[in-house]
Amino acid sequence: MITGIAAGALGGALLAAAFLGSVWYSAGRATSGDGRLLPIMLGALARVSLVAGGFLVLARWGGPATVTTAFITFLVVRGAVVWRVHATGNGPT
Repeated sequence: MITGIAAGALGGALLAAAFLGSVWYSAGRATSGDGRLLPIMLGALARVSLVAGGFLVLARWGGPATVTTAFITFLVVRGAVVWRVHATGNGPT
């Protein structure tokens, strides 16, 4: 059970990092003047698919404790990064 919780925490953190990295990349492309709608929409679809697939893999591999830990870790990491970006004044107002 402890290994499942640790794997869930690691998986949630990795999924959050991949999600936020993809958002950062898409935002950079959108603001660089080459921000066509189709690549932005496909990037959003890829992000959602990646995160959903990651949670499905964790659920099948580890069970309820693993996926619950992964989901909570994902939310905490995402919230911390969003809070830090807003605190530094680099985010939207």
